Amino acid sequence: MMREKRRGMALLMTVAILAFIVPMVGLAIDAGIMYFVEASVSAAVDGSVLAAARSLDVGLTLTDQTASATSRATSYFAANFPPGYMFTSNPQVTVTVAESGYKTRTVTMTASVRAPTYFMRMLGINSLTASASGQAARRDVNLMIVADRSGSMNNNNACAVLRGAATQFIGNFSNGRDRIGLIEFGGTTNLDYAPNVNFASTSPSLADAIANLSCQGSTNTSTAIEEAYQQLQAINEPGALNLILLFTDGRPTALSAQFPVKTLDDTRWDYIDNSTAVDTPPSSCQDAAGRTYPDPLWNPGPITGILATFTSYWPTQGQTWGIDNYHAINQNNSQELTVTGAPGSVVQGCAFNGPFDYYANPGQFTVRRDIAYIPTQDLYGNSTIGYQPVDTFPNGPYAGQIRPDDPATVRYAAYNAADNAATLARNDSLLTPIFYVIGLGGNDQEPIDHQFLERIANVPASAIFDPTKQPGLYIYSPTTQQLADAFATVAGEVLRISQ
Repeated sequence: MMREKRRGMALLMTVAILAFIVPMVGLAIDAGIMYFVEASVSAAVDGSVLAAARSLDVGLTLTDQTASATSRATSYFAANFPPGYMFTSNPQVTVTVAESGYKTRTVTMTASVRAPTYFMRMLGINSLTASASGQAARRDVNLMIVADRSGSMNNNNACAVLRGAATQFIGNFSNGRDRIGLIEFGGTTNLDYAPNVNFASTSPSLADAIANLSCQGSTNTSTAIEEAYQQLQAINEPGALNLILLFTDGRPTALSAQFPVKTLDDTRWDYIDNSTAVDTPPSSCQDAAGRTYPDPLWNPGPITGILATFTSYWPTQGQTWGIDNYHAINQNNSQELTVTGAPGSVVQGCAFNGPFDYYANPGQFTVRRDIAYIPTQDLYGNSTIGYQPVDTFPNGPYAGQIRPDDPATVRYAAYNAADNAATLARNDSLLTPIFYVIGLGGNDQEPIDHQFLERIANVPASAIFDPTKQPGLYIYSPTTQQLADAFATVAGEVLRISQ
């Protein structure tokens, strides 16, 4: 009898334990399934809201952009969480787009599905709702494209390839929202297309300006960087993403400055026999009153323009030339023309203004007879010393001043001006400009200077990398065949950080 009672008690305990454990195990299984479903919904929402933010470049009005973002989000969600996935049902997706801040639009997305239960049905619960939400913001972009159109870009059909790659590049941005402009530079610099939010719908369009880009001249990188930065300053939108995209296939060969006229006799490299130092008298330039040396009242002011060298290597003797205008007349007339002026102006009578005859009067090559030295600041106040070492006169009346008769020094001064112009722009704590740089290799007699371009972009590999500033990007395109991919990489990075 006692044994039968024990058996009854064991049976009751077993039933009680099973009645407790089985529901608990069932709840754990259902909870695990729900966790997986909810994680999948969340991952799909995260991807969908980013895709929706990228689609904000479609449409000019907030209504149009909301429709585009909603369509992109729902299709992306369906692709990543297909209908009926894990036996779910009743998917619900809501997308809203709002102006969440100055020059910033935010996409908010919520999604939910009904997931079936398996063991909880015993408790009368047949399904549960899994939901997730996400946000992604996109700042509008102010972008200045700074395109090197120097003479070497005529090699390997690079000029035409650049036009095609740049045209594809601007197609990634939102007409009516993003503002894009184009500066081209050789020795002269020209604002081909003033930054415009309607860059695709105006006539002529930005694409038209890119199509008209022609290649010739030297490489005045500092002036182009400075004037791109000035365009961003004129826009003055701290809430936007302010960018400068610099494309170049070579190293700086020219700089713009106010060059003091040579008023004293000294010894410097001859403009014909560049390896011989000769006694060089004061300049033949007139002053504003038409006076010339040796009139004791002769007092010429500085000459504003470009000093350059086209030497493809780095000698201390060789040709330098100028003074050229630093602005092109227009996009269709971007030739590097000698600075001229009305009778009585400081440029009248200068040796560099004479007719070209290589031995008797070799035109612009005689500029070293007219200018005293390279100033320590370029036309915009950027230092011409610093990054690269410059040579100075060892003695004479201009001792310690930067030599204009030394091709290597002209290039190093051009390097320094460009390096300092980029640093000045990056240090703008209000606009916080970011530099993206594309360097084209295999197109010139000398290779791209990677270190220099890394400094411009402020990438971690740079010797002057500043982690307190937003890093840029440096892309090297070994040949023209990779140029379109380089521009596409930059476009992807811009769209990534705009969100």
